[in-house]
Amino acid sequence: MKYQRKTVDIKKYQTLKTILYILLAMVAILILVNLNKPQDSSNKLISPLSDTGIVEIIHAVEPTPTPRIVKASWYGISDSECLGCSKSRRTASGEIFDENAMTAACNSERYVMGQLVKLEHNGNTVSVKCNDTGGFSKYSREFDLSKAAFAKLAPLSSGVIKVEVLWP
Repeated sequence: MKYQRKTVDIKKYQTLKTILYILLAMVAILILVNLNKPQDSSNKLISPLSDTGIVEIIHAVEPTPTPRIVKASWYGISDSECLGCSKSRRTASGEIFDENAMTAACNSERYVMGQLVKLEHNGNTVSVKCNDTGGFSKYSREFDLSKAAFAKLAPLSSGVIKVEVLWP
């Protein structure tokens, strides 16, 4: 069996190679231009090379909610309610309720179990984890804070306070 050598048109090969290089250069230029382009109305630049690039992209895509003022109360387990129960009431998320933890019962469709929420009252801020739900919406309250979380915002004797939801 005889092998035949194929001849390749070198000019045709060089032309295809040049076109490929031009296309690659155009793609590189488009990528560089888009890296320096503002991604949202706050003119935040997103660099995929930075450590916070992913977080910046998420914040650029998600609309920033406007702060809302809502009512919040507090709850804890008193000794008279819990005779012999060793204070082990379960929350809606399945965790054992701890009145000294930074948690809250969130009674709104806006919050997901386990979500962190930042609240402010008179210059004091606290971040709480939504780990419970409750029937306190009939009193037009959005949050039922743990005893410790409420105490960071206001005296417990306040009962119900207005808080500003900073995040989310």
